[in-house]
Amino acid sequence: MAALAAMMAVPAAADDSSDCRLVHADPAKAITACQRRAEQGDVDALNYLGYMYADGHMVAQDFEQARRLFEKSAARGNAVGQYSLGVMYDYGMGVETDYAAAASWYRKAAEQGLTAAENDLGFMYAHGMGVEQDLRQAATWYRRAAVQGDGLAQNNLGLMYKTGAGVEQDLVQAYMWFKLAERSMPEGVDRDAVIQNKEDAAGKMTAEQIDDAEKRVREWQRAPAY
Repeated sequence: MAALAAMMAVPAAADDSSDCRLVHADPAKAITACQRRAEQGDVDALNYLGYMYADGHMVAQDFEQARRLFEKSAARGNAVGQYSLGVMYDYGMGVETDYAAAASWYRKAAEQGLTAAENDLGFMYAHGMGVEQDLRQAATWYRRAAVQGDGLAQNNLGLMYKTGAGVEQDLVQAYMWFKLAERSMPEGVDRDAVIQNKEDAAGKMTAEQIDDAEKRVREWQRAPAY
């Protein structure tokens, strides 16, 4: 649930019981606030309480309860609830792994512009998981997330340009997306892999191509347009 946890991240607070998304010093107070707002149909509360149960955060881990909460949110058309159900079916969290169901929920959330869902739907198309493999569709969904600054999608799109999978091979574009992903992602294993991808692409490029790619990165940062 790493992507979901990131979306649920909020500033810490110690005394506002009106918003359960705040991390209270008193877990019981936080849970009570979440439950009260969830019962009123607040989708943010439904999602955060669902995350709490899915992750075992301040409560005993309970995937079944998490799924029910996400279903209530998704039924209200909330993209995070829809995406969260997709994650549960994708990874078999309290349910049988069902890639078709995962792809269906990812699509609902992706069509609302949720970048994590766009990236994950792209991955499903790239690997034929729950949908017929379609590399062009994969590139389309990766691009939709990439242009919104999603580092994982930027890396995935870079890989497609590097290999010519679903798009015309273009090392300049590949390098550009890898460089943007490097700048979008926090320190860690994923970012190290992105840097290696960028260096691998650079090893096959001329100095002029690298200069062109770096220029595109600078232009992107001033006014995203790709």
